[in-house]
Amino acid sequence: MSHAIGTRDSQMGIKQAWHGLTIVQQEITFKGSPLDWTLDRQPLILADGTRFHQDAIVCSDDGLPVGNAVSGSYGIIQNEQLFDTLMAGLEDASVKFKVASVGSVCDRAKVFISIELNEGKSFKVGDRDFEFNLNALSSHDGSGKAMFMDSSICIVCKNTFNFNVNQFNNKKGGIRFAVKHTKNSGIALENVAKGIEDVISNRALFCAELDKLGNQKVSKDDAHKFILGLIAPETSSEVSTRTYNNSEEILDLFIKGPGNSGSNRLDLFSAFTDFYTHSHSGRGVEAQFVASEFGSGQKMKDRAFNALTDWNSFDNLKQRGSSLVLSS
Repeated sequence: MSHAIGTRDSQMGIKQAWHGLTIVQQEITFKGSPLDWTLDRQPLILADGTRFHQDAIVCSDDGLPVGNAVSGSYGIIQNEQLFDTLMAGLEDASVKFKVASVGSVCDRAKVFISIELNEGKSFKVGDRDFEFNLNALSSHDGSGKAMFMDSSICIVCKNTFNFNVNQFNNKKGGIRFAVKHTKNSGIALENVAKGIEDVISNRALFCAELDKLGNQKVSKDDAHKFILGLIAPETSSEVSTRTYNNSEEILDLFIKGPGNSGSNRLDLFSAFTDFYTHSHSGRGVEAQFVASEFGSGQKMKDRAFNALTDWNSFDNLKQRGSSLVLSS
């Protein structure tokens, strides 16, 4: 159960997620959501009557503990506090938005909120639509900070939660900021609005970079060389039949994919994205989703974007592709 939505967890969203467990609701508010419960700190008493040096965090609705015991310096950030802070920050930034997904995983130890910016409407770059999310993540077991970050991944399960945490920790993606679980965390949350404004500005810059790719022309022949140079095993001088067939499918998406005209680097980026997100690999829904967003598919999409935005890398991969031969 890689989604880690346990018996005490649930996920509400505006559309059904890959795991099929979403409570679908078009307008999501805090009241009545899967996060509509509070946390209390309770002392832990040992068998001999002495108090343990750490406390338990307990849910108000079922009286059961959440995660591990925490130290005295740990500050609880209530779910409603996290939700209201995010809403207030977005309103202060004067940005249109829509709550896309909320919920918990790992028996309520981790909680998340995903916001679709621009009210869930796609951002247009050329003839393509891009969806951006502002994600808020927090843990109630002392394992992490409350994190806020921009991402193309809407959080719906543990996989997507972990992906965003890894992006945050590895400093991948755009703007990110965090609030530690301390006794003064409420004060720190008041500064979230400025971070949200930075997220909006960063996304505008990202769209501008994509627009630049749309103005960089690529011929069909050079596109195919680049594709082969990128997807062929790095240590090989030959191309397997399977790899060559994949390159042909990506090339076809470059020419005929949604919004593509087969003429520029943005068409190539879209082709790679479409192929590694929707390729007919024979995997099940979950396996395809995990590969696309967290595994080999995501790595290839990252490699493609990095190479397409760097002149030297693009030329080197194009030259490599032209030197590869089809294996017998």
